[in-house]
Parts: sequence; C-alpha cells; structure tokens
Amino acid sequence: MQLIRYNTQTEGVFATDMGRIACNYYINCETMSYFMANLKAQIRESLFLYHLSQASEFKQLEARKEEHEELKYLCQDVTFVEIDKACFNEAHTKVLVLLECYLRKIPVKTFSLISDMAYVA
Repeated sequence: MQLIRYNTQTEGVFATDMGRIACNYYINCETMSYFMANLKAQIRESLFLYHLSQASEFKQLEARKEEHEELKYLCQDVTFVEIDKACFNEAHTKVLVLLECYLRKIPVKTFSLISDMAYVA
C-alpha cells in the first residue's frame, strides 16, 4: 500500500487517500498497512476490535507487574472477544481487555491501567 505517489514527469509527490487518512488520524504507516490488508467492509465487531488491538501504536502497552493481578481478574469478565487468558501480559491482549472494560463501563482500579485505558480509548 502506498501512502504517497511520485510523479516522474512533474517530479511531484502527492498523497494518496490512505496517506491522508493516516495523516489526519495520526496512524503510522505500519498500522495503516495492517488495517488495509485485514479490515473489510463487512466485519464482526469482535474481529474489528481484535484488528484494532494489533495496531503498532499499542506495542508499548505491555503489562506492568503491578497490573498483573487486576488484569487476571478482568480477563475473567471478558466475553465480547476471544482472548488467551494465559497471555494477559501481552500488549494486544491488554488492549482488548481495556477496550472491553471501556465499552462495558467496567471500572479499573490500578492507576497505570486507568492511564492506559484513556490512551486506548
């Protein structure tokens, strides 16, 4: 997928539609490429959330030690998306748990999880 197009005759650089979307919503190229390859017009909400959690912007959100107990507890309540409850400390699983907590208005207690939930939302 190209985010920009180069015209050899005029030596000009032009943004593509995907490049404009990525620029307007601060989505990096890796994430935009992933979304274009995996998101379709007709997709289940749970699959959409799974693909959203794979965004490279969330890679730095791995679970901290002080969050492990609460994430284990929150993983038990996750019903909307399929997750591997043994891998709660991976970034995409944490993002899925936080997204579901946000959507279902489940309160979180750990300050770092509250901060990460605000970032994810």
